[in-house]
Amino acid sequence: MAPTSPDAPRPDPLERARPGTPDGRIPDPSSPTPRKRTVLRRVLMALLVLLALVLVLLGAAWVWTGSSNSLATVLAQVAQRMPAGQTLQSRDVSGSVRAGGRIGWLRYESPTLAVELHDTTIGWQWRPMLSKRVQLGELHVVRVVAEKRGPGDDSPTQPLQALTLPVEVDL
Repeated sequence: MAPTSPDAPRPDPLERARPGTPDGRIPDPSSPTPRKRTVLRRVLMALLVLLALVLVLLGAAWVWTGSSNSLATVLAQVAQRMPAGQTLQSRDVSGSVRAGGRIGWLRYESPTLAVELHDTTIGWQWRPMLSKRVQLGELHVVRVVAEKRGPGDDSPTQPLQALTLPVEVDL
């Protein structure tokens, strides 16, 4: 211990005995402890990382839906998920999910119906799709071939009275 001068102030021995931080201050009970701040900081960082991840995924989806092969990919996925007994086939597809495109050949088959579309150009607006509406801006088909299948029925075909779709379609 270093010698001190008689005029130098002496430390108060009771100052060190007070509860609180090592520097002798008593903490404010309303302020968060360092551990609470660390936990809060980690939770906020996790939320920011999650938000950034969601934004990156949305951005990637936006870019993909605008790519020139996204329409072909969606048609292939729809074809794989058709109900039993129904098929969807397509060839020469180009275009995007956001804007539409060209379908060289599209064939839908069910036990009672087969429909082929040749050289189809389709265009739509993407915003209405968010509310389950398809708003077509362009629909051009060079040739349509429809074939009724199943047991022969000699009665004349009646006009369609109602058609219920899972989405609203505007032409």
